[in-house]
Amino acid sequence: MVATQNRLILWTGPKHCGKTTSATKLTQITRAEGFNVAGLLAPPLYRNSKLLGFDVLDLHNQTRAPLARRKISQSKARPFTFITEGLKLGNAVLSAEATKSE
Repeated sequence: MVATQNRLILWTGPKHCGKTTSATKLTQITRAEGFNVAGLLAPPLYRNSKLLGFDVLDLHNQTRAPLARRKISQSKARPFTFITEGLKLGNAVLSAEATKSE
């Protein structure tokens, strides 16, 4: 049995600074180096330069589901509606079962 250590990376920063792009590149590099990559990203969805919402992306198997979509009403307090399918995928990806060491 090989001892493994899990690492948790929480990537934060200001809006539109390249967090998702950088995390995607880091995932590709570490996977190419032979590391097992798990976790999730919430890539944005744009149309004509307008933010429509976010998906959730499982970094282990590349499963993607809709996470949030902008409300038509454009409420400043709560501009997005969260989608059950994306929340379920996110919860599954971050569950104790999915994150335990092999």
